[in-house]
Amino acid sequence: MRVNLSDFYELQKKLDIHISKKHKVNYKKTFYSRMLAFLVEIGEFANETRCFKYWSLKKETSRQRILEEYIDGLHFLLSIGIPLKFNKKNVFKINKPKENDLIKKILKVYYEAVKLINNYNFCQYKKILKNYLEISYFLDLSLNEIMEVYIKKNKINYERQKGSY
Repeated sequence: MRVNLSDFYELQKKLDIHISKKHKVNYKKTFYSRMLAFLVEIGEFANETRCFKYWSLKKETSRQRILEEYIDGLHFLLSIGIPLKFNKKNVFKINKPKENDLIKKILKVYYEAVKLINNYNFCQYKKILKNYLEISYFLDLSLNEIMEVYIKKNKINYERQKGSY
C-alpha cells in the first residue's frame, strides 16, 4: 500500500495549533507527554484486541472500538512527527508484515518508540510510523477507512477542546 499522509498531517497540525493556543504549550514542551500518550494508546489498542491475553477465553471487543484505539494512537504519532517536517513529500510504501503476529508487531512499535525518545530524528520516526501503519494489515484496514475514522475522531477531539476536557 502506498501511503501519502499529507492530509492526515494537515488535519493534525490544525488540531495541534488549536490545542497549543488553548493550553499555551508547544511541541518542545510536550514531547515526552506526547510520547507517553502514544505508548498508552498502543497499550489501549492491544488491550482491546486482547491479542496477548492467552489466559482468557473472552473475545476481542468490537472492530469499531479497536479501530478507534488505533486511530487515537495515530493522532499522537502524527503529532510527534510534525516538528520533523514529515509531510506530503514523504510518500512511502507499507508492506504486509513478514510475520503474521500482531503481538510481535505491537512490541516492535514499542521498541521503535523507545528508540525515538532517545534519538528523535526523521529516520527513526519513519521506522515507527512504518511499523505502526503495518498494524493496519492485521485489521484489514484500507487507507480510506483509516482516513474516515481519523476525520471523525479529529472532529470529536475539537469538540472536546471546546469544553473543559
